[in-house]
Amino acid sequence: MLRITLKGMIVFILFMLATPLQAQDQADKAGDQTSLYTIIIYTPQMKKLAKFYQEGLGLSSPTITLDNHIGYWLGSNYVGFEPVDEIVKNPGGITAWFKVENINLIFERLIDLGAKPQMEPTPQPYGDIHATVLDPHGNLLGLIKNTTQ
Repeated sequence: MLRITLKGMIVFILFMLATPLQAQDQADKAGDQTSLYTIIIYTPQMKKLAKFYQEGLGLSSPTITLDNHIGYWLGSNYVGFEPVDEIVKNPGGITAWFKVENINLIFERLIDLGAKPQMEPTPQPYGDIHATVLDPHGNLLGLIKNTTQ
């Protein structure tokens, strides 16, 4: 069960205040438009799962590392990991999609690191290539290779 503590709330507020100016500038320019800003992945093994994503997707070192949060900036978007008591048994209705250049290499690297393949890299009718895996804790992780840009 997810527990919100005063310490956790303070960390979240400090994190939001520390948002890079570039991301804030883009949000300001968007006006009333909505854009994706943050994805938080909950797991009972936060360090292990954050390392899986870091190695599998080739992310640089975490931007924030705390006892109850590990996070990475990906351009103007943020991906964070936070602890919970138990793993969700089935993938939920949301998939975190990551834009990658070499989708075949990343897909295979994730499998080598313990992910379970769900959909191998597959060309889509509109030109992009998609692939999905279940990460070691059962979260659905999507990969997309833009071929139309």
